[in-house]
Amino acid sequence: MLNRRILRAKAMQALFALNQAKISNYHHAHEYFKEVFAPDLNSMEVQDHAKLQSQIEESSKLFDNAYLKEKAVLPETENNVRNTVLNALAQYHNQNNKDLKHFGRQMVELAEMLAQNYILLLSFPLEICNYLEERNDNKKVRYTKQNELTFESKIANNALVILLQNDQSLSKLRARYSSAWDRDIIKKVWTEFSEKDEAYASYLKIEHPSFEEDKSILLHLFKQGIFKNEIAQSYLEEYNILWEEDKSIIKSLVTRTIKSIEPESTSIQLLDISSNWEEDKDFFLTLYELTVENDKYLQELIEQKLKNWDMDRIATTDKIILHMALCEMLYFPSIPTKVTINEYIEICKEYSTPKSKQFVNGILDKISVELIANGKIKKSGRGLLDNKS
Repeated sequence: MLNRRILRAKAMQALFALNQAKISNYHHAHEYFKEVFAPDLNSMEVQDHAKLQSQIEESSKLFDNAYLKEKAVLPETENNVRNTVLNALAQYHNQNNKDLKHFGRQMVELAEMLAQNYILLLSFPLEICNYLEERNDNKKVRYTKQNELTFESKIANNALVILLQNDQSLSKLRARYSSAWDRDIIKKVWTEFSEKDEAYASYLKIEHPSFEEDKSILLHLFKQGIFKNEIAQSYLEEYNILWEEDKSIIKSLVTRTIKSIEPESTSIQLLDISSNWEEDKDFFLTLYELTVENDKYLQELIEQKLKNWDMDRIATTDKIILHMALCEMLYFPSIPTKVTINEYIEICKEYSTPKSKQFVNGILDKISVELIANGKIKKSGRGLLDNKS
């Protein structure tokens, strides 16, 4: 099940990517000046290299003085330089807006990919059965006597695997997400597991496995065949760029799903990634957008508390965490302030430097006390409670 901390972390990653894109867009603008005022190698006229270099330097200076401002006000200068700077500013802001939308969409898609990964992994034993069945069919062609052929794997007759195969809800979701493994990956993973795994070798010796033995070997297959298998892990990392981060969530969902199956079960109780996805999606999209929208104000609040400390020395991740936490305090009245601080301290532990926890905690405590005293942090409903969100 998704929780708000995971969504906060995904919003933080999107903001980090956006920040890197802005830096790239800034450097692209400076490269643009070099391109515009580069000597024309095809011209028959003598090029004034000193003047061209001066135009590059003036354009860069004017751009730097204006790019952070909402409206560019340029001093009087030659039209060629002025128009080039205005064009660069327009391109810079347009690209930033495109990147803002892109990373917002990608953030939601990566969160929704948790559901796809969940269904993909539940499909793993079914893909194995399909592979074995195809291999069995291919072998039949080479045999003249059908009774000489044996279907060597018990996995296809596993009670829980049969239940997974027959579950209509799972079938629909597999079709919806196109949850199919690469057949070569299935072959390699299954060959390694079936030939080398001792627990599976023991399972094969049981003539009539009990339901609990079937469940146990299936859980073991997920554990050893996916989560501890290098081939499967490499494949999943290509399938999902955030697999390393999402792995523990997916593992928990798959394990809980299999463990919930009982002998009398007639269907699979698939788990929801979120109890209310539309509400959760709105939360972290709004958090992402408001953090960007109020960037200057949030920056000012932080700088006021950083006496004798250069803002550039603060890790980018810490800056983003501080901005997000302050944004949440100010613009999400239903979330208690202490909960916000605690959540971002936990995110610091996982995503930032060892000293970040104390630094972020100290800054947020100071600013929150001041904002509450000034009446700028206003909470309502659950936000008035100092407990779990």
